[in-house]
Amino acid sequence: MRRKILTLFCMIIFIVSALSVNVFAKINSATCTLTPDKSVYHKGDEVVVTLRLSSIDADKGIIAYGASLEYDKTNLEYVSCAGIGKWVTPDYNDATGMLVADRNSDYSPLTGEDLCTFTFKVKTEEAENVKIAVREIDLANGTSGTAPDVETYITIEKTSDDPTKPDDPADPDDPSKPDDPTDPDDPSKPDDPTNPDNPSKPDDPTNPDDPSKPDDPTNPDDPSKPDDPTNPDDPSKPNDPSKPNDPTKPDDPIKPDGNGSGSNVSEDPIPQAGNPISTILLVILGVVVAIGVILFVRIRIVNNKIKRDRTRYK
Repeated sequence: MRRKILTLFCMIIFIVSALSVNVFAKINSATCTLTPDKSVYHKGDEVVVTLRLSSIDADKGIIAYGASLEYDKTNLEYVSCAGIGKWVTPDYNDATGMLVADRNSDYSPLTGEDLCTFTFKVKTEEAENVKIAVREIDLANGTSGTAPDVETYITIEKTSDDPTKPDDPADPDDPSKPDDPTDPDDPSKPDDPTNPDNPSKPDDPTNPDDPSKPDDPTNPDDPSKPDDPTNPDDPSKPNDPSKPNDPTKPDDPIKPDGNGSGSNVSEDPIPQAGNPISTILLVILGVVVAIGVILFVRIRIVNNKIKRDRTRYK
């Protein structure tokens, strides 16, 4: 009877301990976001997208993750990826889209943090709803969990002006098609066609005249104060060559992009971290179960010996 009780007690302790380890370490849920550095790009631009993990519902943070990267290869070219903070740069295979990365120390905060960035180069002139997505997101902190797929969209617009060739001071814009004063370099947005600027009667850019009352042709604007170079009206008063247009207003020259390619790496499984306390507890329970089995066998041997002795002396 005693051996049955001992065996049952050991089995109950073992089962409860195993269940408690899984319950408290489980990753119940988490959220990921994918954010581009801007929404509109032009051919040759770099697109930098940040992957962020947040709202982790678990007893502790994350130490590793794996996922699948998808992007529009018609309009985008993969350049590189990089880890952020304590997260190492992911091992990424552009042929399969699979990536995996871990943290170089302790667990992530439960509130979340940025994991990595992906950099692409725009290949085409114009496109809408260009998709970048991260799917099949697996998380690990000693056990495993998942996060929902996440995606984002960008727009590629055609560049109308050549920012590398600003207005020539000796040959300003066509006065019959003056620039929009709020955007002087875009010829596709001219002044009101029903009332264009009179090139012989320029307006004072600091105090624009009433278009119904143009400057007195006998008394034009002060020649010592030529038109604002960001708003050239009079072709006889071209932009001040000593004050060229600010390349960042309105058109910023496209910065050249670097070249890069995805590194060919093998698809490694997500590393799993053990719980040292749970391991020690399992070892102790194993020893207790082993002792119980030994005692059970010893009691059986003693009982059989007693039965044989009784039979012998009868």
